[in-house]
Amino acid sequence: MTPFDQLVSIARTAAERRALYEFRYQVYIEEMGKPYSHADHERKQLSDALDDKATLLYASKDGRIIGTVRINWGDDRTAFRAFTESCGLADFQCFPAGSFSFCSRLMVHRDYRYSAIAAALATRAYETGRGRSTQFNFVHCAPRLLPLFERMGFRQYKDHFDDPEVGEQIPLVLVIEDIDHLRASRSPFLGTALTRRNSRQAALWFSQQLFTYRYPTKETTTMKSTNAPSRLQELKETVAAAIEKFPDNQVCRKVDAGEFQVTDYQKVLRMIFH
Repeated sequence: MTPFDQLVSIARTAAERRALYEFRYQVYIEEMGKPYSHADHERKQLSDALDDKATLLYASKDGRIIGTVRINWGDDRTAFRAFTESCGLADFQCFPAGSFSFCSRLMVHRDYRYSAIAAALATRAYETGRGRSTQFNFVHCAPRLLPLFERMGFRQYKDHFDDPEVGEQIPLVLVIEDIDHLRASRSPFLGTALTRRNSRQAALWFSQQLFTYRYPTKETTTMKSTNAPSRLQELKETVAAAIEKFPDNQVCRKVDAGEFQVTDYQKVLRMIFH
């Protein structure tokens, strides 16, 4: 445990939650100028319907809030519906809703952004999720924050998208009990994970899926410029081979007719070859 871990608490009272909404407004609206349409400019608060049943964590020092993160749970229908499309939950439908958690509104006061506060908040979120037996934690982040989340053990599993209020976002997932990946990424969650029993079921399932998206970096852009085959092209070629081998398959006929989008190619391959 680091000194920062001791600064993290759960907001349990209405007063604590109001203080967090005001902190969000200070960071996102006043400092960063994010155009959230639902911001309460009169009370200078930022909140929404997902806060009602969420677990709100915050870090405080010397009586002031210096960081916060929100956790929503998959067994909350409002949260599940809100995150279904952006998180691509249809691809995880073989797991119960209670296996999912969703982290958002992670922010740190500008005076502490180069400290371990974000890691302390994320670690407490991980511990809280373990207490509820979740298997997957979903987030999405701006491209500049991708290295931070990858260091924690998150992986990109679907293509990036544009949020109308905050811009380009990268969907990421943490396979909660994937000890091998937590160790490989040197995740701050590893210590907590090793104190608990861990099942390999979710990790094995995830490893068998065609989640191979990768946000374009300078390196990947350079690779593309050398005429290396794109992942999309590889998927198309594999699907084409499947169509030739299984011409009477209903799904293959739909792909051949152009009725599936890029993300559906992956589903087709899983249905045919698994």
